[in-house]
Amino acid sequence: MSQVWAPSWTSGSRLVDELAMGNSKAAGALIFMALFWNGIVGLFDAAIVGSYVKTSIAATSFEPVQARIQTSEVSSSQSSDGVTYSAEVRYEYSFEGLNYVGERYSFHGMSTSERAFAERVIERYPLGETVTAFVDPGEPSEATLEINGDSFPAAMLLFLMPFNCIGLLLIVAAISAVLERRKNRGQEDELRTRYLRVDTPGHLVFGQKRMSFMVVFMGVTAGLSFLGVFAVVAPFGFDAPMMVVLAVMLACLALGGLAAYKHAKKGRSPEKFLHVDHQRGTFSYPANTPGVPLESIQSILSEAEKTNLTINDVRQYKHTFEAETPGGVLKLFEMRSSMDEGDELLNLLRNELLRG
Repeated sequence: MSQVWAPSWTSGSRLVDELAMGNSKAAGALIFMALFWNGIVGLFDAAIVGSYVKTSIAATSFEPVQARIQTSEVSSSQSSDGVTYSAEVRYEYSFEGLNYVGERYSFHGMSTSERAFAERVIERYPLGETVTAFVDPGEPSEATLEINGDSFPAAMLLFLMPFNCIGLLLIVAAISAVLERRKNRGQEDELRTRYLRVDTPGHLVFGQKRMSFMVVFMGVTAGLSFLGVFAVVAPFGFDAPMMVVLAVMLACLALGGLAAYKHAKKGRSPEKFLHVDHQRGTFSYPANTPGVPLESIQSILSEAEKTNLTINDVRQYKHTFEAETPGGVLKLFEMRSSMDEGDELLNLLRNELLRG
């Protein structure tokens, strides 16, 4: 049995639907989660962008000097999350007659769970070796050994990709929830909004909302990029070639876009909709089939099949609605929701198809 925390994206925009129906606490929790999640992820994004900006500045304004490596070793630290490793490089240099000691080898330097990453840095700067350091002429105590991306853990871009995708989804959901709650619709209006894709006096189109293109795109991209991290780090490590990382990221985006396109296309398939044409007095399901006279409907029936899904501790059912006619029983519509919501939709179908 699967348990889904509310609100849920299980069926299309159900997250927004549940929030819009009055669960202000859930709406507030979602907004808080969006802010908290994006705040944490944003710190990592800012660190990466900041390192690139500082490296670019150093490449254009720092001056090269000779330096001698005094310390070159791998250090480790233990935490509840495990062991992380970093490269400790200390070097001595002179600038305008004064001696300085530098401890930064790169603006991209960071600790990782991969010891080999730190060891590769150490190999570039052996103890006692004379190397070139780059000094900030305005602040000579600020120096670095690298003004390129040699020590940048490129796989971190891929590592952060799923977290950024999830963050964008939370932002979209939070904004949608706020906008939906401002509409203050009644229960019947909510039901019509959820299940009527077209709602005019003469023409109705029943169809359960599906996940939007953006939700599918971000969700699939997040999942693929998460798997891509292991595919890249296993053979290359965190300092994988940038071209490899970018290729994997582009592949994840392309596949995510393809999945979202197919999902959207499937959601527009005629078999997904029940058309009711009151002007002609007909209904059709699927939408591309010949219309059946509304007056031939003797009754509208509903069958509910229990599923293994619960939302907010409420059991979800697969509801199938059928029209009983002299020529036999015809399928009208199919959806998944709670038992109460299924009963409400049954009443809506009866009201709209049995007007006469």
